[in-house]
Amino acid sequence: SLAGYAAYKGKVLNIKDVHDRNELAVIDPKLAFDNSWDRKTRFQTRQVLVSPVGFQKYLLGAIQVMNRKDGKAFNDQDEVAVRKLAKTLGIALFNQKRMVKARPGKFDYLIENGLLTQKELDKAIHEARKTRQDIESLLMKNYKISKKDIGKAMSLYYKAPFVEYNERTPIPSELLGGLKVPFMRKNYWVPIGKDGDKIIVAIDNPYHLQKVDMIKALFSGKELLFHAALREDILKYIKLFFQDKKQQSFIDEIIGQLELEVEEIDEAEKAVTEDDSAIVQLVNQIILDAYARNASDIHIEPYPGKRNTEVRFRIDGACQLYKTVPYNYRGALVSRIKIMSDLDIAERRKPQDGKI
Repeated sequence: SLAGYAAYKGKVLNIKDVHDRNELAVIDPKLAFDNSWDRKTRFQTRQVLVSPVGFQKYLLGAIQVMNRKDGKAFNDQDEVAVRKLAKTLGIALFNQKRMVKARPGKFDYLIENGLLTQKELDKAIHEARKTRQDIESLLMKNYKISKKDIGKAMSLYYKAPFVEYNERTPIPSELLGGLKVPFMRKNYWVPIGKDGDKIIVAIDNPYHLQKVDMIKALFSGKELLFHAALREDILKYIKLFFQDKKQQSFIDEIIGQLELEVEEIDEAEKAVTEDDSAIVQLVNQIILDAYARNASDIHIEPYPGKRNTEVRFRIDGACQLYKTVPYNYRGALVSRIKIMSDLDIAERRKPQDGKI
């Protein structure tokens, strides 16, 4: 074709009459004009001016101008004008191509590694919109993409760690206070723990600025770490953290009953009996929760000074924080366990062995 020849040779073609085979043969013996489109459209092509469109070393196409208004051949000024137009188009097309290439997609990892084709992805996006479900779940269900691969793609796209649902995750009670479950469900986010002084938040889209700003406002003054997560996993975390809300609020009420004393009290000298209902209920609830979570060990970790006592469960070999108890009740908590185990509560130096 004329456009293909101009693009291949990288030069402008100025033809007075495309139906003149002699004129075309002078340019190249193999050059021919395809008049099939003229026959279909009943348009008569005469003069043609063709220029390749490119930028630097990149060929991006060709521009073809047909039939000068006065019926005469295109002149030198016309050639200069079409070259300028081709140059402008080349810059615009190159910039557009560069921008599209530079803009990463959420599932580039899947396409680049042959786990999914662009055609399949486009089809999946259409299906997800039509059925109003999230694209990640649809890819896993209909296209057999593993959660691990989906997570890898999300992690690379959002430049954030990917977190999967783990039913053994300790309930971060200190982070859940005052949060509204419907709000978290609707916006697909939930705090799942801490990394040092930083709060880890699982969210479906860490790039959603409005959502992120609302979450930061709820944890004002705290540093947040946003981890990407699937929507279904976030909902599972919310269910895990709040499904036993009555149970959680019950144990929080028990700890709440352990109001801090105004004056300093030496808990080691405080007498504790089974009549101390708050301590009795607290220890019972700790044991019941440990059993429900298949914990192999319960660790009561008192600390010196005013540092609160930490209660940890060992689950699948890993010690996880369960609750913290006000520091001035550490002695009462330990003494209650001693009473239940038929141990000497007055002995605080030698190790003792007992059972409940």
